[in-house]
Amino acid sequence: MAKIRPVNSYTISDTNTVVKRNLDSYTIRGTNTVVKPGDNVLLRSPESNTTPYVAKIKKIQIDNGNDVTVQVRWYYRPSDSIGGRKQFHGEKELFLSDHYDIQSAYTIQGKCMVHSLKNYTQLENAGAEDYYCRFEYKAANGLVLPSRVVVYCKCKLPENPDLLMVQCEECKNWYHPFCVDMSNDQAKQLHLFICSNCNGAKRLKNHSTMQSLRKRRFMGELKYYRTRLVYGDYEKATKQVIDRFFITIAQKTVHVWDTHVFADSISSAMPFPESEP
Repeated sequence: MAKIRPVNSYTISDTNTVVKRNLDSYTIRGTNTVVKPGDNVLLRSPESNTTPYVAKIKKIQIDNGNDVTVQVRWYYRPSDSIGGRKQFHGEKELFLSDHYDIQSAYTIQGKCMVHSLKNYTQLENAGAEDYYCRFEYKAANGLVLPSRVVVYCKCKLPENPDLLMVQCEECKNWYHPFCVDMSNDQAKQLHLFICSNCNGAKRLKNHSTMQSLRKRRFMGELKYYRTRLVYGDYEKATKQVIDRFFITIAQKTVHVWDTHVFADSISSAMPFPESEP
């Protein structure tokens, strides 16, 4: 039987196996800026002349080859969505999508801030790295959530922080100057703004109140004169009061209601008595 030379035993390592471990933070290459999971970052676009992508870091990992990768959740710009950009979408608006991806950490070029719409509008000076988000976006079907938000103005559109708006002092609603026949310069010079709806309602209320007061005053004067004139002179008394009343109105250049309706209301409300006591 032939002798068999023993073979030294050893473990064959699989050099193709990639082992990854999580990192708590990562320093952006060439800078002192540190990013962590949960931060919003700008990622370099493959096309050098385009705006950077925006994403939220979910996880940072390093492999056994010292390559650092980040798991990100993409923000979409309205122009990149299926529905496209609408009139109420601001220049710095983003949609938080359900699109996740793995990217090299070397593509990160800086941090950015993604605010709520309310916080964004309260910024005194929004910088180049300030964005805002109020919608979530389903990348597969283009669905934008929530489907309903507060709308403003006559145009019934959601707020666009890039567009100037003025607030009505009566109803507290907000209006775009171009929707109420004003320029932005005119709107900025306003000390007080009352929308056409409130203005019309106010005029109507005031007009109705003035009509009631004038009518009560007229009826009182008519009753006063009638009770002091002899029987048979009521037509003369009525004419005196009407003439006196309308002269006063004309002198004050105050609008009065239709005279026919007014005359009819007098005769129905104040019938002539049959005899003088």
